[in-house]
Amino acid sequence: MMPGTIAEGSADQVGARGKGPGGRRLKWGEMIPLAPEESERLGELFAQFNHLMVPYARRKLMTWRGLSIARAGALAEDIAQEAWVRVARTKDVLQPGLTRDQLHAMLFRTVQQRITEYFAVPMAAEEPMAGEDAADCQTLCLFMTDQCAMAELPTHLRRMVAKLPDKEREALMLALDGTSAEPIGEHVGCNKKTALRLLKAAVLMLKVSNPVLTGGPVDPMSLPLWQREALGGMDLVRRTVLLRLDDEVRSVLLLLEQGVTCVDASKRLSVPIDRVKAVSRCLPHLRSLTADDLAVAA
Repeated sequence: MMPGTIAEGSADQVGARGKGPGGRRLKWGEMIPLAPEESERLGELFAQFNHLMVPYARRKLMTWRGLSIARAGALAEDIAQEAWVRVARTKDVLQPGLTRDQLHAMLFRTVQQRITEYFAVPMAAEEPMAGEDAADCQTLCLFMTDQCAMAELPTHLRRMVAKLPDKEREALMLALDGTSAEPIGEHVGCNKKTALRLLKAAVLMLKVSNPVLTGGPVDPMSLPLWQREALGGMDLVRRTVLLRLDDEVRSVLLLLEQGVTCVDASKRLSVPIDRVKAVSRCLPHLRSLTADDLAVAA
């Protein structure tokens, strides 16, 4: 059943004014009828976004609260329903002129708020828990049994994603939920350009630490002399990883490992600076790998 005018249990406030008629604060459980046009608009939004909000709520319950797939799945429906009740009650999302990205961000924030209220723990104090461009999507889709990576990640891929740094993991999971760069930036506290950089870095980190996601190793003798010399000074783990990456990423990482700045690496390799910066986020990840990591990943 699509939610309409049933109000849930806490009052929303905007500054000193509330959401009720005349700006008064709503009472506990108070019901505010929707105008016909508002009800119609709510139905349109429900049809467009509910299929995204439920899996988003499920994933958040797993990554933030550590719930099992079964428990998160059961609770996600309730969380999404309560989020729609909040929408119907506050009517913020029903304002005219909002873009799809703005609606997406507002609805996902509402889901986050409902999860936080459900557990009565400030979200800022929570630690994400282990949960889980076309080429990037194809990399992830290799691990889906019968559908695109937009669906729930399988267990083995979820373990890989769980090891990513917080921002990269959050950006990647939002992208797999269908969120575009601008609202991803709003969620993780950055601009659109940085959000895209986080996504690129997330996929690169997955490839760096999981050889199964990459192609076969390149023949070292096919590489330019400077790359062979740089690889010769590295330990076996990093050398193994770098030989499995594409030439551009390998070249950037080798220069950065030698102390070259992102700006200079961009100029020397004729690689866009944003791409270099995305790759640079993988450098600490690469340095932290051990032989055990690669053995497990393989």
